[in-house]
Amino acid sequence: MTRHPRKASDSGWYHVTMRGAGRRSLFESDDDRDGFLQDMGSVMHRSEGSVQIPVWCLMDNHIHLVVKANTLPALQKCMHRLCSGYAIRFNKENGHVGPVFQERFASFPIQSDAYLIEAVRYVHLNCRDKGIDDPADYPWSSYPRFMSGPRTPTIKEVIEVFGSIDELKRAHSAKVDLGLDASPVHRRRLNDDEARRIARIECGSDFAERIPLMESEGRNRSIARLYAIGLSTRQLERLTGIGRGTIRRICHLK
Repeated sequence: MTRHPRKASDSGWYHVTMRGAGRRSLFESDDDRDGFLQDMGSVMHRSEGSVQIPVWCLMDNHIHLVVKANTLPALQKCMHRLCSGYAIRFNKENGHVGPVFQERFASFPIQSDAYLIEAVRYVHLNCRDKGIDDPADYPWSSYPRFMSGPRTPTIKEVIEVFGSIDELKRAHSAKVDLGLDASPVHRRRLNDDEARRIARIECGSDFAERIPLMESEGRNRSIARLYAIGLSTRQLERLTGIGRGTIRRICHLK
């Protein structure tokens, strides 16, 4: 598979995702989750402040992070240390061998406050896929730490983008589909190669064949998620074969 060069973010913010090899679970116990968070703290400390990870969510077979990095090489070095260190820990403690993560981590530059807000909401509200509506009830994301502290300078910076902790809380409790309440002018524009790469990361390499065959609830959730990240209705139609009218209804578009 061709590797596309990473793009640097002018703001220093990135949405980073990691997936388990072969869609396998990245965590077999809460000890594994604690171990990942310990490794994450360690690589941030070793970066001497050049990389901060204030927003995160650990799911069963994938991980979402919102990262602030001084430079793109600093981000790459930190994520390589995190992935390789955790893979060694996971295999040793669980008696496994072989790759733990699916290929390399993915990173998407966040170029505006509007996109940062949507990325933070998207990461924290990933718990909805586990049937948990309130992110405060999910212990394996950074959201509870935003609510109760202690708050690092980078967490405070995220809160300031929302306006206040009350506004951040309100944004996370809003009964709207992720990203669908954002003005179209703020939506990140993707070329077709980026759209295809993101769809593979979010929904698997066979997304084009699998999404149209899903039950309607799962199909609609996948389409809404990809639209929220930035895929256009035309791109979704081309990639999945689902009609544009159906996609617009799923995404509540006029």
